[in-house]
Amino acid sequence: MAPYLDLVKACQHPPRVLFDDHNCEYILQKRAAKTDWHKPERWIGAIYSSLQWRKLKRYESEVCRGADCVVSVSAEDALAINRIVPDVHPLVIPNGISYNEYANYYDGADLHQPAFVFTGTMNFRPNVDGVLWFARQVWPAILEVLPSAHFYIVGRHPHNRLNILKDVPGIVITGGVPETRSYIYAAMVYVVPLLIGGGTRLKILESTAMSKAVVSTTLGAEGFVHPDKAMILADTPGDFAAACILLAQDAEERRKWGERASIFARGYDWEALTPPLLAQLDNPACVSTVRESSTTAQF
Repeated sequence: MAPYLDLVKACQHPPRVLFDDHNCEYILQKRAAKTDWHKPERWIGAIYSSLQWRKLKRYESEVCRGADCVVSVSAEDALAINRIVPDVHPLVIPNGISYNEYANYYDGADLHQPAFVFTGTMNFRPNVDGVLWFARQVWPAILEVLPSAHFYIVGRHPHNRLNILKDVPGIVITGGVPETRSYIYAAMVYVVPLLIGGGTRLKILESTAMSKAVVSTTLGAEGFVHPDKAMILADTPGDFAAACILLAQDAEERRKWGERASIFARGYDWEALTPPLLAQLDNPACVSTVRESSTTAQF
C-alpha cells in the first residue's frame, strides 16, 4: 500500500498512517549482493542486488518519513531504519503467531524417519540459497551417520535451481502441500539453514509453537529475543550437521529443546503482542520508540 501514501496524505482530512515495515527490504538486498560478489557465477545477480538495495534504501526512507508511526518486527530492523532515517524511531512489535493453532495440531504427515524438514515459499531467494547450502554442505555428513534420513523441502513454487537436488539420496521436494503443519508436526528435527534475509522468520515461530527441536543459523533466528535458549544455533556445515545428528539420535535432547521451544513461542502469541500496538495507536502523537516488546518470553 506504500505507493498510495501520497494520495492518502493529500486528503482534506488525512488519517494517521502507520507503516508496518515487516521486512527491512534494503538490508535483504544488501546481504544478497554481498553474498553474490564472492561467487563469479553470481556476479550478474550481485550487480542487480547492488543497484536494487540502494534504490530500496531511498524508497524505504521516503515511506518511513511519510508515515506517522513506523513499526518494525525486530530491534535489528528498527536500528537499520533509524540509520537511514535518523529522525524515525520505529516501535518494535515482533512477528506473532496464533500459538494454539500450532500447539494443538496433531495430524502428522507420513514421513520417512529420521525426518528433517524445512518449510517456505521455494522461489524466494533466501530459502533457495539456504536449502542448497544445507543439501551440499550439511546433508552428506548427516547421511554418513544416518543413512535412512530424509530431508523434506516443503513449499510452493520450487525454483529451477533446486532441480539438481531431485536425485540426491534422501531429499524430497514436495512442492505445495495442503497443510504445512502436518510436515512440521512429523519432523524429527526442523532446520532453518538461512544465510541471507531480513526481518524475522515465521517458520521459527511455527516450528517452536509445535514443540519441535530446531537447528538454525544465527541469521535464520535473527531478530528474536534469546533464540539460543530455544534452539541450537550453528553456522558452519560441521556444527549444523553435528546438531542435527545429535537431535535425531537422542530423544531426551529433542524433548528438552522442544519444551524450550514451546516456552519461547508462547511469548510471541498475538494475545501477548497486540496490547502494546493498540496502546501506541491510541496515542494521538503516535511517537515511535525503539524497544522490544516486554511481553516476549524471557529466559
